[in-house]
Amino acid sequence: MFFKLLILSLFLSQGSSDDCSSIDKLRADYHLLETGQQINEFVDNFSPSLCIYSIPYVASAIMMKAEHTRLPHHKLEHFLKGKRMLEGFISEHPENIEGRYVRLLVQSHSPKFLGYHDHIEDDLFFIERNLADSEISITYQNQIKQQINSLEQ
Repeated sequence: MFFKLLILSLFLSQGSSDDCSSIDKLRADYHLLETGQQINEFVDNFSPSLCIYSIPYVASAIMMKAEHTRLPHHKLEHFLKGKRMLEGFISEHPENIEGRYVRLLVQSHSPKFLGYHDHIEDDLFFIERNLADSEISITYQNQIKQQINSLEQ
């Protein structure tokens, strides 16, 4: 009986949502996305991630697919699917800086007609207030600050 419980606990720990060993690669790759092929590969590589913190980045990449799709209804489908994922993540993890950061980037670059600009100031304020005290590496904090500064110009 003990052996069965040990195997079960090992199996369940393999599916832990805390497996964020590739988060640095995900962050770096996200900021390099330009082409439709890169976006598709990013989504394919990181969608099955066990790290819940990958969700905002994958959601944003799904939204980026809209830029590389020809049919208007497919553009809207990609955008809405990614938006639902991103907003769902933020509603479940409202204190997560990276979710707010990704939403800030998306909303800052979204066309006005989509009406997805409601949280820009709130997210900016939240990030500026909480970033320094977060567990995010100093290197990535600096990259976040740099991206935010480029938005404000």
